[in-house]
Amino acid sequence: MLRRLHTSSGTAWGTKQRSGSGLFALCTLDGTLKLMERADKLLWSVQVDHQLFALEKLDVTGNGHEEVIACAWDGQTYIIDHSRTVARFQVDENVSAFCAGLYACKGGRNSPCLVYVSFNQKIYIYWDVQLERMESTSLSKMLDSNSEYTELLQQLGVGA
Repeated sequence: MLRRLHTSSGTAWGTKQRSGSGLFALCTLDGTLKLMERADKLLWSVQVDHQLFALEKLDVTGNGHEEVIACAWDGQTYIIDHSRTVARFQVDENVSAFCAGLYACKGGRNSPCLVYVSFNQKIYIYWDVQLERMESTSLSKMLDSNSEYTELLQQLGVGA
C-alpha cells in the first residue's frame, strides 16, 4: 500500500512492503532528506544546500526499487536510491509545484515522468525519465564483465 503524508515540518511518503516493514522518506525545508524504516529506525540521512518542498517516489532505474525524488524551489532535483547514491540536476526555472509518477505511455507501458510548474505559469513535463543505474562503477569493472571485450583481448594476446 502506498501512502503520502504531509506534515508541517516537511513531506513524507511510505510503502508497506510484503515483509511487513514500512519504509518512508521525509524531506524538510532546511534540506534534510531521511529514509526511515518504521518510525524508530533511520536508514540514512542526507543534507543538501537547497530548500526542499516536494518529495516523490518513482522507479527511474527499472530495477523494481523506487528511488526518492526531492525538488527544491529553485528547480534543483535530487534522485536518491536506497543505498544513498545521489543524482541531481537543475531545472531552468524556479518551481512552484512538482510531482512524479507513471504519467506517460510508451510502447504500451507506463513510463516515469517528472512534472514541474514554474512561477511563470509554465508546465514542464519530462517523460520517459530513466537512469541506467544509480551506483557508480569503474570502466575496468564494466569491461571485465563484458565477454566480447575479454575475447578480443585474448585474440590480441593481451592479458586482462
